[in-house]
Amino acid sequence: MKRVVLLLAIVVSGLLLVASSALAAKAIKIGVIDAYTGGAAPMCIDNLNGFKMAVNEINAKGGVLGSKIEYVTRDDKFKPDVSLAMAKELVMKEKVDILIGTISSAAALAVSDFAKKEKIPFIGLPDPDHSVARMYRQEVNLFKLGRMPLNCVIDSKGYVRFAHYGSSMSDIPSNEELLQVIDELNAASH
Repeated sequence: MKRVVLLLAIVVSGLLLVASSALAAKAIKIGVIDAYTGGAAPMCIDNLNGFKMAVNEINAKGGVLGSKIEYVTRDDKFKPDVSLAMAKELVMKEKVDILIGTISSAAALAVSDFAKKEKIPFIGLPDPDHSVARMYRQEVNLFKLGRMPLNCVIDSKGYVRFAHYGSSMSDIPSNEELLQVIDELNAASH
């Protein structure tokens, strides 16, 4: 449970907006857009697996305000134009109630603008100024063609308790490794 607290908080806050206007019997449908192929895929697939765990836990406890959560995923291939097309498909054809994703700041900005126009909640991290990267001392290195991956565990006071700076997108710790770090930090704090 402690492992998915942050993800649950973000998802549930968005879902409460949707569920408050939905009938209790109607499922809340979430459109998830991220890069499931290419260099960013390992991190995005781990994020999706964490999301699925959170959805299963929420649904097992009765959903959000009595509404179960359903989700549909789309691969944006780490491209803003594809991400925008996927967002449009999810809203217009799949009739999702809320959009979440994407790892790409440029794609998140495109989806965010579209979601505002369509009045669909969007939970993402549009960060064109790289303020999050700077906050955690993640360097933009143009010689390596972009940001290198950073995985970190931040405690409730905002302190970084674990940081892994990768040398490429394939150098990302697995969920199991990160969850083990969280378990060790939790054990040490008791």
